[in-house]
Amino acid sequence: MKNNFDWTFLDAFEKTNPLFNWINVNRPAEFEKKTLLNNGKEILISSSGFVAQNKTATFRYARTQSAVVDIATVIIYPTADTNQLPVFACEWVLIQNNIHVIALDIVWLDHNNSAKKFYSQLAKVHSHWAPIFPEKKEIPQWFKEIASEVAVFSEADISQIAQLQQLFNLYLDKWMDWAEQHYSQLLPGPDNELVKKFKHHHYINSPAKAIIKGDNEAWLNTFLKEYHFA
Repeated sequence: MKNNFDWTFLDAFEKTNPLFNWINVNRPAEFEKKTLLNNGKEILISSSGFVAQNKTATFRYARTQSAVVDIATVIIYPTADTNQLPVFACEWVLIQNNIHVIALDIVWLDHNNSAKKFYSQLAKVHSHWAPIFPEKKEIPQWFKEIASEVAVFSEADISQIAQLQQLFNLYLDKWMDWAEQHYSQLLPGPDNELVKKFKHHHYINSPAKAIIKGDNEAWLNTFLKEYHFA
C-alpha cells in the first residue's frame, strides 16, 4: 500500500486536540476500515470522526490506499457558529509518483467582517506559496463554487511532499490561531443550515463516486452520507 500522507491526520489532530478535546464518534467497524475490491484491485479505506467536547466543531478524516494510490482528507467544521469559525479542509490525491490533486482551503460559510480580517492575515502565505504550488489549469466547477480567495488547488511531484506538509501546517496554524482567540465565544450546538449545505455539496460532488464502482457503490454512498459528510 502507498503510504505518504500519515502526517495529514497526525499533524491536524495533535495541533487541534489540546483546544477542542476531540471525542471519538463511534461508527460501525466496516466504516472505520474496509478493504474493497475495485476493478480487481484491493483498496483500503480507513476513516474516523470526532466532535469537540464542547460541541462547537467536528473533525472528519478519511484515507484511501492501494498499491498505486494514496488519498488523505481532513475537514474540520464549525457546528452552530459559522459566524466565528471557518471550515478547514484539505485533500491530497497521489497516484504512482505524482500528486494529481492538492486541495487546501479555509472557508468562511458566513461572509462577514471576521472573514475579511482572516483572509487578509492569510493572504501573504497564499501569495508566497502560489509559485511553488501553482493553480491547476482545470479546476472542477464544484470546487470553484465553494473555494475561498486563499484556496490552493494544484498538483505536484512526489518530491514536494515535505513542502506540502509545510504549507498545510502554515494554513492549519493560522486556523488554530483564530480558533484559540475566539474559542471562548464559540456557540455550541448541532450543525446549522450553512454547515449542512456545505457538507451536502461535498457529498453530491465527491470524486470517490467516480473511482469506486459496481458492488461497492451502496457501501460508498452510506459511508459518505452517514459518516464522512455527516
